[in-house]
Amino acid sequence: MVVRVENYNKIVDELERQEIINGGVLSNSEYAKLLAIYLYQNDLLSAKFLWKRIPLSTKSAAAELQSIWDVGKAMRRKEYDEIYISLKFPWSAEIKPLMQMVEEEIRRNTLKLIAKSYSSLEIHKLSRYIGYDTQKTLAVAQENGWTNDGTYIFPNSQIMYITILSLLINIDKLYTLLLWVNFLKL
Repeated sequence: MVVRVENYNKIVDELERQEIINGGVLSNSEYAKLLAIYLYQNDLLSAKFLWKRIPLSTKSAAAELQSIWDVGKAMRRKEYDEIYISLKFPWSAEIKPLMQMVEEEIRRNTLKLIAKSYSSLEIHKLSRYIGYDTQKTLAVAQENGWTNDGTYIFPNSQIMYITILSLLINIDKLYTLLLWVNFLKL
């Protein structure tokens, strides 16, 4: 199930509009879908406020809705172990593709952040952050062009090199401009 981001924005707009029209009430499946999309979009603030708006009777009647929110709470607290444990819930056919996308997006964002932030990271910590066992973690690291020594992973961030290179180019341009200004002053 591949749905474009624009379509999710339309679904969110439609569900929010329905909630307003219906006096602040949606069905369990509509709340679940809206909450899952917020998590996919990493819009944790909207997810939190949606959770506060959902009637208590709806929350207590829908275990799947509570499980989606468990993922959201773990995301807000950056508790990676808890995120991946919560994602193991047996989702309904309607919600399962959304929650799989949430899981993939969390991993993708985490790997990007690690590539930007770390020069080395222990393999077991990376495993925890991406929710895989050691073998799968090493495979993911290799797919990303990262090296390891058996204990640590060494992310190679092309973004970092490009940023430093562009900074050096800008400093060179600034120096040239400074020389021209000094020349004009004389």
